[in-house]
Amino acid sequence: MKTTTGQDLWHFEHLAITEGYDTIAGVDEVGRGPLAGPVVSAAVVLPIGFEGRRVTDSKRLTHPQIKAHYKKNYKQN
Repeated sequence: MKTTTGQDLWHFEHLAITEGYDTIAGVDEVGRGPLAGPVVSAAVVLPIGFEGRRVTDSKRLTHPQIKAHYKKNYKQN
């Protein structure tokens, strides 16, 4: 999958897999920034080949889409 500027969103994941890594964590944060207020961060490790890779920005999903992805992702674990 590529961004609008042509960058491969999975470049580093593919690189790590080819180097033999089998556990890769995705990390995200939300808040006002590390120096200006409360921040919440999380890391998630999903199996390689997990079928939820098409979502690149959850903020662009509608509530029904979020619910559908939740149900699909929950069933895969």
